[in-house]
Order: sequence, then structure tokens, then C-alpha cells
Amino acid sequence: MKEYFCDIAAVSAQEFEGWYFEMSPERRNKCDRMTKKLAKKQCIAADHLAKVALSEALNVPPTAVEILVSPSGKPYVEGNPVYFSLSHSENVVACVVADRPVGIDVEVIRPIKPSIQERICTDHELVYLRASENPEERNLRFLTLWTRKEAVFKRNGILPRKDRQQNVLSPSDGVVFQTRVEDGYVISVAG
Repeated sequence: MKEYFCDIAAVSAQEFEGWYFEMSPERRNKCDRMTKKLAKKQCIAADHLAKVALSEALNVPPTAVEILVSPSGKPYVEGNPVYFSLSHSENVVACVVADRPVGIDVEVIRPIKPSIQERICTDHELVYLRASENPEERNLRFLTLWTRKEAVFKRNGILPRKDRQQNVLSPSDGVVFQTRVEDGYVISVAG
């Protein structure tokens, strides 16, 4: 398993333009529909980062990598035993590549409303969150749970999502997590 990251704040307008024109017409169309400049940059950078990562894993040039999307939205490469996952938050775009199903999620550390926490977490997870009296610690605990749930969803690619039923504190389906805090972001990988 290998992780890749891109700081889009460090990417020039010329690089974005070149990456944009390397995208498939379908991916360009998706980016063109985005109204927010940051979302467009994230879309372009994610496509480029995935192609670079997959070209290394497949030992082909990035231009030879064709990324397809399943009905559930999970990206894949046809006919190759390589799995990958993408995520972005603020200025960071992340990609993970592995030889078995994998998911990644990255979230910038920021305050999250308790109503969102209650909508996403299982009862067991809510007890874990409320066990901390420190608001910053509780928020960091939530972001850890949230990134793990997102990483599991991306790993499995199954719809509909059932966040409230997915216990990531003590998963029973053999999922293994790697979670860390780095440069103001929480990053979780589910393998």
C-alpha cells in the first residue's frame, strides 16, 4: 500500500491547465459543472494524482491510465489487480493504491456540530465521543470516526451508505484502520 498527497495551494495555474487537458472528456465535463474554484482544483488534482499513482503501480505512463467509475461512484481501473481510493479536503488531495480493496479519507480539523455527530455515529461511538469533556478532543475523536467511516465506504463502494450502522470503533468485518493527525488534517485508511 502506498499513499500519495498533493497540496493544491502549491500547484501553478499552468500545471492545473495541463492536468485539465489530460483528463478524459467525462472528467473534464464533471469539473466544468463545478461552480466553486476550490472544488474544480480538487477534481483536477485528484484525477492527476490518481493517474500518477496508478502509472507507478501499473508501470505505464500516466496518459495510459484510464479511470472508470462504478455505479456507486467508486473509481477503478479495468482489468487490473490494483485498487485505489481518493479524497480531498481544503488544499489537500490524497490517493492510496494497494493490491487489495482500500479506502482513504482526509478531513481538515475544524469544529463539527453535535447534530452532525449524532446523525453519523452509532450509539456506542456517541458514548466514546461524550466520554471526553474537552471540546477539542471530542471534535478530534469525531473526525477520526468520520474519516474511518468515509474510508470504509470508499473501500467497499456500497450504496446506500449506512454511517449510523457502521461501527468503526470495534469493526466486526475485518477492516483494519490506520489513522493519524498530520499538518492540521485527520487521515484514515481502511484496508
